[in-house]
Amino acid sequence: MFGRTKDEAPHSVPVEEEAAGSSRRKKGPTPSRKQAQARNYRPVVSDRAKMTKAERKARDKELKARRDKEWRAEQLAMKTGDDRHMPVVHKGPERRFARDYIDARLTLSSLFMPLALVLVLLLFVQVRWPMAFFLLTIACYALFAVMLVDSAIAGHNAKILVENKFGLDRTPARIGMQMYARTFYPRRWRLPKPQVRRGEYPEGGTPADLKEARRNHKENKKILKGKA
Repeated sequence: MFGRTKDEAPHSVPVEEEAAGSSRRKKGPTPSRKQAQARNYRPVVSDRAKMTKAERKARDKELKARRDKEWRAEQLAMKTGDDRHMPVVHKGPERRFARDYIDARLTLSSLFMPLALVLVLLLFVQVRWPMAFFLLTIACYALFAVMLVDSAIAGHNAKILVENKFGLDRTPARIGMQMYARTFYPRRWRLPKPQVRRGEYPEGGTPADLKEARRNHKENKKILKGKA
């Protein structure tokens, strides 16, 4: 009574449902997240070509005001030593420490520019006193050579002191060369402005700390050579 009769056809999926199922099949590979983000990306700033003249003028004025504000903040930081607004090339406690060491140290290279001026003035007396001019020129060149050596030592010392205080991983690249160049400027011309007096070494930058840093630097070099 309740069984299926022989004449009853088996249940079949309608043609419409079959067509709908086939239409939902994937037509290609699923796009990656990067592709989806690129497709949905909309620039925050409108395209300049689509702006009106007034909009472009207002945008340029806003950008210029922003750049001027940042520049003034950086210039003020170079004078006051405020690390928050310092340019990237001078920013960070590691560079501040190295600058304080150089500024506290007496370097012969700070006399480089006055000595160069003396050489220029000597050109006016070479005709009248050629021998004196020759001797003074030789003395100036010898002093220049001493200055170069003294500055190289100062830059190297600043680098190994930074390594000793902050570690190799936090030592900025080429900081030795940066401090080497700083030694050639008179104190009043240096930027950022010196924040310490002559002889006022920062913590970890005293002559005693320098001796310890040199020992540690030699030991680190030996360890690196052993690993190589």
